[in-house]
Amino acid sequence: MPHTFIFYLLGTILSFVLSLIFMPVFSMTAIKIGLVDKPDHRKKHQNHIPLVGGLAIGFTLLLLIFLLIGMEHISGSALKLMGGSYVLLVIGAIDDKYDVKALTKLIIQLICATIIAMAGYKLTSMYGILGFYELPVSMQYLFSILLVTGVINAFNLMDGIDGWQAA
Repeated sequence: MPHTFIFYLLGTILSFVLSLIFMPVFSMTAIKIGLVDKPDHRKKHQNHIPLVGGLAIGFTLLLLIFLLIGMEHISGSALKLMGGSYVLLVIGAIDDKYDVKALTKLIIQLICATIIAMAGYKLTSMYGILGFYELPVSMQYLFSILLVTGVINAFNLMDGIDGWQAA
């Protein structure tokens, strides 16, 4: 597949257009099925807010991969990375709707992080932090799994915070 300026420009424009198309469709569907954030004493918003931005973006990305690259050009390790990421995306949506137990989410996160590390996406060096450079293989996997799981949970801690609000 050619990696030219035109290819990247086409991908950028197509992702923008597809997002404009899919975001309202996903939002209307979310409202119909009750996948919304309801106002309460902690929230600033007064209306129900659809919780499908990530799903719409994830769907758009997957569609773009199919349209522009094709699955035959994606490596096995990239497929594992995408698979783990999309499992987390779907679990996040299910959690928004049904409040999945914390232990269940943690186990799923650890499994996905393990799949991602086993696919080769792992921390191999600490680059001198605390005097550590090259990590032993077992530590590469352990640190990578803990890092991915930690980042997922750090992001989830921000999830309930109403930061940006349209005026």
